[in-house]
Amino acid sequence: IAILQIKGFNYNDIFKTALPLILGKSSENKVGQEVFTIGYPLSMILGEKPKLSKGNISSLTGIQDDPRLLQLSNPVQSGNSGGALFNMKGEIIGIVVSKLNAKLFYEKLDIIPEGISFAIKIDYLKNLLLLLPSGENILNKKSTILNYNLENLIEKFTPFIVKIEAY
Repeated sequence: IAILQIKGFNYNDIFKTALPLILGKSSENKVGQEVFTIGYPLSMILGEKPKLSKGNISSLTGIQDDPRLLQLSNPVQSGNSGGALFNMKGEIIGIVVSKLNAKLFYEKLDIIPEGISFAIKIDYLKNLLLLLPSGENILNKKSTILNYNLENLIEKFTPFIVKIEAY
């Protein structure tokens, strides 16, 4: 996980509304819970507009019961990694990190895994935020989006979802 600071950036110079994104609690995650991502999967093929990926929490642990991860049924691709995983309340509950390598599984086990991806639980990001001077402010932020449906959440969040590329 990397926390980036943009020099000379002033939020209020660009955005006219409050940032609607808040962090959830890992302890409230449940197997079966609906989750979604908004990102830029395979943008060289699918285009430069953000895309929705929806699924469920399949497990509260990752590969070999890794407690740092959530297992998801969301289809994720290159371009979703590093993006937020949201619950249906609009809280960020994880950071998308990977999916199973279908090619490797096919070559080694003659199976193609489908719908198995992973996200780091949000509490690991919270621990990093506590190290920042403004971390407490981020962690104590209150939601401005109560009782929104999925369509409204996507509409509210999309302007704040950006594509970051490293060369």
